[in-house]
Amino acid sequence: MLFQKQQSAFHPGNIVRGIDYSNDPLLQGRLFSYTDTQQARAGANYQQFPINKLVCPVFNNQRYGASRHVIDRGKISYHKNILADNNPSEVPPDKGGFVTYPSTVEGLKQRKTASSFKDHYSQAKLFWNSMTPVEREHIIGAYSFELGRCLHVPVLQQMVDRLARVSKELAEAVANNVGVIQHQM
Repeated sequence: MLFQKQQSAFHPGNIVRGIDYSNDPLLQGRLFSYTDTQQARAGANYQQFPINKLVCPVFNNQRYGASRHVIDRGKISYHKNILADNNPSEVPPDKGGFVTYPSTVEGLKQRKTASSFKDHYSQAKLFWNSMTPVEREHIIGAYSFELGRCLHVPVLQQMVDRLARVSKELAEAVANNVGVIQHQM
């Protein structure tokens, strides 16, 4: 059997100037984890894949390892070096370097999970409410099909109860299709 090497790897942290990140918990988690994920999956040099490679050359002193597409010249393999006068270095904001969007923050900075991470249903509600009737029927059918394979009534009940937090219509339809009672939420 012939295995193909991965040839692309994407990361939400690759943004263009003028765009910044929202406080969306899912995005924040992905910004944190995608670098490690891509390095584990594709190797440390995944940003050199032809599809991922920047049009403008970037000299970041990253070298060696798997998935190399560039042959480096010179001896420098790290930042804060004496061999290249500590170059490359970050571009300052006054010369076009990245500037985080200034936003007002109130309160104490604490090391704890933000309350927005407890919100598991508002995005699902927005998604459900944006669907056409045909799309909603497809979603109901998909949930019903997958849950119909589950043989444990308590698991089915928990899933229907969770769906009720998204939409009563969705929960009732799936409950009827899989044979459980939809509790009032």
